[in-house]
Amino acid sequence: MMIDRPKFKEYKEISSVPEELYDVVEPKMDGIWGVYIQPGEFLLDGWEIWSRTGVRKAEGTDCGNEKIILLGEFMFGSNWAYERGLDREFFAFDILRYGDENLYEMPLMVRRAMLEKVLRSGDFPPFVRILEQFPITDINKVWDELVEKKNYEGLVLKRNDGIYGDKWGRIKHRTSIDYVCMGIEEGRGRLEGMAGGILGGLFNDDKECVVVCKVGGGLKDDERKDLWENREQLIGSVFTAGGYKVYKSGAIRHPQFMGFRNDKQAGECTFGQIPS
Repeated sequence: MMIDRPKFKEYKEISSVPEELYDVVEPKMDGIWGVYIQPGEFLLDGWEIWSRTGVRKAEGTDCGNEKIILLGEFMFGSNWAYERGLDREFFAFDILRYGDENLYEMPLMVRRAMLEKVLRSGDFPPFVRILEQFPITDINKVWDELVEKKNYEGLVLKRNDGIYGDKWGRIKHRTSIDYVCMGIEEGRGRLEGMAGGILGGLFNDDKECVVVCKVGGGLKDDERKDLWENREQLIGSVFTAGGYKVYKSGAIRHPQFMGFRNDKQAGECTFGQIPS
């Protein structure tokens, strides 16, 4: 089940968002973008959830009989799910079909009202929930409460009169972390003979530096060549990587190389940098 993801207008800072262009804001979950359909393409008497890459992630039969297509974020292992004896959640933020009605080109306010009505029916698996939505005037409060304090990935901005994917905006929470260069891997294909990625390490409580990620994004070809030529000398150096989230493992999501640091010692690159 393939449905195109919308293209977003990206904003780097919350202060740069022109509030007059949007009506509502929704939290961006750190999950798998998914499509919930019933009846399923293979399970004709049940439901299925598909990822954006066309992989069937889950299925079941605890649902109603109406033809429904929901879009949402598929999550595993949350406290909410655990407390209810569940292992997953699906946060629905849009509905594109209900019965014989194609809602794809309906305004957002119409689709949202239909989504709320449909989910109140109760003919869904217990892990299907509706994603919260807030007026754009609350954007700073939502950013502080959900992104800064609860580590949501960011915010999505929408217009009430827009069709699916029309003039959506997005701002992601960016962060950074310092690593010890534990080695440089050679690239493949076009990048052969250049650096493919920098192995980043952090010191644990036993004062051992362990590799936690590979950073290959944000490098220009001339930088890759220079890194590869000087790979031996750079081992033990401190470098900074930026991304959207630092995991407990020490890895950073969508890592981008930001540069080496001469003002920091390798021993300062510890797991203590990771937000609790």
